[in-house]
Amino acid sequence: MKEMPSFESEESLESMEERLVVMLKEKGIEDSETKKILNAWADRLEKWVVESGMPTAGIELNLKWARMYFKAGFTDSAVENFEHAREQAFNEGKDELLKAIDAEMDKLESSLGLQE
Repeated sequence: MKEMPSFESEESLESMEERLVVMLKEKGIEDSETKKILNAWADRLEKWVVESGMPTAGIELNLKWARMYFKAGFTDSAVENFEHAREQAFNEGKDELLKAIDAEMDKLESSLGLQE
């Protein structure tokens, strides 16, 4: 079995996310190694939010979680995070971002056959 690089390395968030998606698909969320990667990714995301200084960083955080969960096949968690991002964008009056989130959610729901 090929050994994965340490999650404590200078691995990019994107690379770490790709690895996390594969691990979630293959081993599930309860696997101890997957949990370590998930926690490390979450810590790096939180640090990014603090350091970015972006007014929409909290919303972007929820979107990153939603997209990662969707890629890994955790649809309920993905939808939940999209809804959190949508609510936050609405509460903060970020109308353009809210429209973008709605469009992405519509696309997700359509791909899953959830739209009426």
